[in-house]
Amino acid sequence: MWLGERKVLSALLEHPYADPFWLGEYLGSRTYTTTALQSLKRRGYVHGFQFSRDDLALKRVWTITQEGVNALAQLRGVPKKLLAREYAFQRGRLAWMVLAMGRVTPLRWWMKTLEGFNPPHVGRRNVLALKPLARVPAPLWKWQVVAWNEEIEVEGKVGKYVQRVGFTGGVSLSHRETGRWLRLLIHIDDPNVEVSAQREHFTRWLMLQKDSRYFDNEGNSVLPMLAVIAQNDYRLNDYVTMFRQIALRYHLILPSIYMALDETVKAARGDPTQPIWYNINAGENRILLADERGLAGDISEHSWHSILARVKRNDAVIVAPASACKPPGVQLDELAATALTLNDTDHKLVRLVAAHPLLSAKELEQLTNLYQSQIATSLQRLSKLGLVERSTVPAFEVLTESAEIESDKRKLQRKREIKYYVTTELGERYLAAVDGFGTALARYRQVKLWSPEQTKRLVRQWSHTRLGNMLFVKLTCAVRTRGWELEWLSETESRLYFSLNGKRHVFMPDGRGVLRIEEARIHFVVEIDAARSNADKMRRKIARYYAGVVARILPENPNETLRILIVTHSAERMKHLLGIAREIETQMDPTRSSLRRVAPILLGQRQMIVNPRETIDRPNWIDLDGQRTFWFPQFESVAEPSDGIGTGRVIYKS
Repeated sequence: MWLGERKVLSALLEHPYADPFWLGEYLGSRTYTTTALQSLKRRGYVHGFQFSRDDLALKRVWTITQEGVNALAQLRGVPKKLLAREYAFQRGRLAWMVLAMGRVTPLRWWMKTLEGFNPPHVGRRNVLALKPLARVPAPLWKWQVVAWNEEIEVEGKVGKYVQRVGFTGGVSLSHRETGRWLRLLIHIDDPNVEVSAQREHFTRWLMLQKDSRYFDNEGNSVLPMLAVIAQNDYRLNDYVTMFRQIALRYHLILPSIYMALDETVKAARGDPTQPIWYNINAGENRILLADERGLAGDISEHSWHSILARVKRNDAVIVAPASACKPPGVQLDELAATALTLNDTDHKLVRLVAAHPLLSAKELEQLTNLYQSQIATSLQRLSKLGLVERSTVPAFEVLTESAEIESDKRKLQRKREIKYYVTTELGERYLAAVDGFGTALARYRQVKLWSPEQTKRLVRQWSHTRLGNMLFVKLTCAVRTRGWELEWLSETESRLYFSLNGKRHVFMPDGRGVLRIEEARIHFVVEIDAARSNADKMRRKIARYYAGVVARILPENPNETLRILIVTHSAERMKHLLGIAREIETQMDPTRSSLRRVAPILLGQRQMIVNPRETIDRPNWIDLDGQRTFWFPQFESVAEPSDGIGTGRVIYKS
């Protein structure tokens, strides 16, 4: 085995299921890496898998096999079991890595950039390089990477119980000039999990500062600091608020926490010398780790790979995810195999159907902007794997379709034969594993509010659920034609909590969304009126909406608005609801100005949604003044100035 093959094999042992493009960039030569991979494959030392994820730019991943581990152990002159244990080459660990590729891939690219600031003699990447790497940039960043690893856990003891808190990665660094060292934990934000749902996770991490092992002999805290890469401004602000609330509630000291936006890190090409990192303690943007002095002495363990050994001395311990220290758990291997089987379209459809039950193939095509053949093939594959199941219109259910279709019995029957899709328990288990919950399906359902009873209720209330789906599908099409972006939150994820007079309240719309137009963010909620609610119930619901806006939205974002859209079935019902809304508005805001500005209520008829000829971007909505208006002011097209004279149907140029 030539030296290049040994380096490629060593890199795959440390970072299994690596993208070949990243692997070539990391080792400094894509040509040599490709040649080595093909040679190692012929001998059975590595194996490649098709793994396409468009948002991660992944097409294929490579990993080392058991034969490769044995060959590497023989070359190094160590027992193969010892080498496998040292690098956590276990089924549980490997399965976890496959399921965590959405977090691991961005981490690997960022770590490649950080290691690019190392001097030529420092760091694992320089040891594995197939040829000399590019010249080191100017040493503005004083820290150098000694070792790093993906998907680790921090271990500590709080009271009588041992706590393990998982993070996307961990880095050991040393200072160029002083030789002092520190450890940095990394959290890659997952937009599929609410920030508030991670409160318990970060609370357990901050509570570890009560463990005596996280203090040195001089009483200095050695709790690793944290870097968070957030997906957007709102989530970054939520992280900041959450950390401060945890520290205030439990009387804890906040360690150094650095936060940056994912798009900002990418725009800066991952350069840590750019002042894009918000330091929570300093309250302003700084260079990454610019405020840190580090700890004196040698790093107790330069390598992050001794993750299975039980450390007998009283030092802080970093261990691998629970999947490497425990049996892999029920179905973890099968879920990892499923992840390798699914392509990008399959993955998107499972997530979309889980969030929005009872979508048809046509609607999935419109939402994803993919070809009909792609959707049909993926749905067939997902049904065969048992991740989704088909459902048809119940015979007793009144279809929410236009009068034209209902009058034609043949079209009506054909409409009843359309398949609508819901996610199975296996599909939810797959999503839970991908989102970092392992086999903890109950916990994942609690976070996503996807209880089986809730899903059954959405299916049981067929017309109500279908109306919400049809509304958002039409809105998505209208938004896409204008080049805007739309975030659609399902009914189960649309709950908004607020506090009033010391009590916690919640208002639960039938859907919630955020329209993004350049830098603007327009929030809205949707209420599907089933005509079964009496006047008193509608009064309480509208009053709760108004109270939620005043108590929750305005104090946090005084310049924002929350548009409230109510869809009803007839003009008479609309007039009735208009009267109720005006009455509540007068009671809460006699001036009829402030509340109407921050929480405008618009009403529309169901026919506008179910009629295929109607669009929702026209002035078909009624405001509290009884005037027709647009759903969003941005939908109103600006009329071009006319330079001619209009006479009948012909325009003559002047």
